[in-house]
This record gives sequence, C-alpha cells and structure tokens, in this order.
Amino acid sequence: MKITPCDWDSKYFNKSVGAVSLTSQIPFGLEPSSYDLLYVRSSSPFNLEIPSFSETYAEVKIIYSKNNLQRNDNASLPMHSFSELNMEPSALYELAYESGKYSRFNLDAHFTTSDFKTLYTQWVDASVAGTWAKDVLVALRDSEVVGFVTYQVHDDIGQIGLIGVAPAHQGSGIGSTLIKSVENELVEQGVFSLNIPTQRNNEAACVFYEKMGYTKREEVHIKHFWKL
Repeated sequence: MKITPCDWDSKYFNKSVGAVSLTSQIPFGLEPSSYDLLYVRSSSPFNLEIPSFSETYAEVKIIYSKNNLQRNDNASLPMHSFSELNMEPSALYELAYESGKYSRFNLDAHFTTSDFKTLYTQWVDASVAGTWAKDVLVALRDSEVVGFVTYQVHDDIGQIGLIGVAPAHQGSGIGSTLIKSVENELVEQGVFSLNIPTQRNNEAACVFYEKMGYTKREEVHIKHFWKL
C-alpha cells in the first residue's frame, strides 16, 4: 500500500497532500512524515491510526447511478447552456457554495471558509471554460439564475460535477429539471448512463436522487488525517 501524491490539491492548498486507498485495516508500511494531509479511502468502514497524524473528518460518499437513460420532458422551466448567455462565471458562485455545503472541504474545520469558497469558485471557472465540464446548464427565472448543473463524460458514462439551486427556489422542481436536462443532453450524445455523487449525510439529496430513479452504485468511506 502506498501514498499517491495529490499534486493539484498540494498546489491549491499549499500543503503536501497524499491519498491512500485502503484495502485492509492491517497497519501499512507508509512513510507519511513528508505529508501535511492524507485522504484515506475505503469501500468499507474502517478505523485507523497513523502516528503523528490526527483524524479530523470522516464522510461516506455515495455514487448514485441510472442506466438506460431515455429522453424525457424537461417540465416548464427552460434550460440554457451557460456559454449561450452573456454572463460572467461569478453569477454561479453563490450557487456553487450552496452545492458544496456538505462537502468535506467545507465541513473539515482544518480548511478555512476562504479555502472552500476559492476551491468552488475555481471549479465553476474551470467548468465554464470547458476544462472540468462538458457543459454547464443553467435555469433562469425572470432573468435570474436560480439553478445550475455541470456534467462531464468519461468512457461513455456521464457524471454530475456540481448541482445547486438557490435556497429560495428549492423544492420547486428546479433540481429535477436540471437532472432531466442533463439526461436529455446525454441521450442526444449517445450516452445512456449517468452517475451522481453526493454525501450520505446529505439526506435530502439521497432521497431526491432515489425518487428520480437513481440507485446506489457505490459507497466510499473517506477520512482526513492532518499532521500534528
């Protein structure tokens, strides 16, 4: 078992960050002393102690999946590709922060609010630029952006990146319309599977995806260990 350097995270957070995929709970021969932060992932629950490191946060990431996508009715609210709108990416920032409120980068107290917001700001910018997303779809109501979703396609499988709805408009069907819009885009591209990641403690999102016909495909247990 080895530590894999997380180059982007290390550069972004100005820390030495590494990732470990845990396949057993037997103490492993690692040399973590050169790292400031370790992400440890496992497909099952685990307890682990790493000398000179402290566990600061734990979450269960859930991947929801739907196969055999079919084109469906988008409902009444039209969707727009962000590239077609005369808007700056900043119009999406607050929605991005809302989408990440259950993120480990928001809930681990060792990350500052500035760390979290800058990360999600960059995520939006890179998605709009086409680096981290194939497209960004936006819901408008009275010319106001009330929801957005980013998606990517890898190996003929779609994946949601960010999805956010303005708090004042949650529960009004915008979220389901965003998902249906991505499904339609994928079907038009000949892609018939879509994965959506979320956190188990985001109970509302889990219920929402299940009501939309998505099933739990995978659980990933993730813990953060910071150097003391």
